[in-house]
Amino acid sequence: MDTIKEIIDYLNQKTGKNFRPQNKETQKIISRLLNDGYIVEDFYKVIDNKTYEWLNTNMDQYLRPITLFRPSNFESYLNQRSQAEINIKIIDELK
Repeated sequence: MDTIKEIIDYLNQKTGKNFRPQNKETQKIISRLLNDGYIVEDFYKVIDNKTYEWLNTNMDQYLRPITLFRPSNFESYLNQRSQAEINIKIIDELK
């Protein structure tokens, strides 16, 4: 439960929302991913990537556990390039 709380607290901090780590569906989807071998940093990367992309847009409504951590979405969100990685690539190409 501490790990789930840590992940949800991070999501709430990044999005300004107030999801509850006690929510049974939230616990279920996060636990499933953790049991599949994902680590806390993987959740942070997904939260960071999607928050950067969706916060304050019409996609903001999807910054929620059921969307971000759905197994069918999580893998692709995790493998999405972060904005930092994109910026580094652009800078390297300009050199």
